[in-house]
Amino acid sequence: MEPSIHDGYSWAVRRFGEQLMGRHAIRIPPFGLTLVVSFILAGLSCGLHFLMDPAREAVRFNCSAAFSAAWGLSAIYAILRYRKRELWVLVGLPFALLWPLSYLGIVLACMRGDCI
Repeated sequence: MEPSIHDGYSWAVRRFGEQLMGRHAIRIPPFGLTLVVSFILAGLSCGLHFLMDPAREAVRFNCSAAFSAAWGLSAIYAILRYRKRELWVLVGLPFALLWPLSYLGIVLACMRGDCI
């Protein structure tokens, strides 16, 4: 019988642990991890904007832009490393770029004289 990580415990505790978790630890593949990180960054880029104080517009924009940049870097890394398999990160594209592109549209409109 091969040694187990549960050898120091009583039989009942060892059996419960093996039933609950299995004999081998759960391993998240790097593909899944980069995908989850990409979705989290895209969600933070979009959703954090709604949770912050509207009076602090500059802080809201800076946080959104920072998370969008982090999402962009993670997407570039994932696509370069995993190629077509990791194109799923592009699902987060609309969420990651919502607020930075909205602010860019406002700035461009104000430069033309059509400011709100």
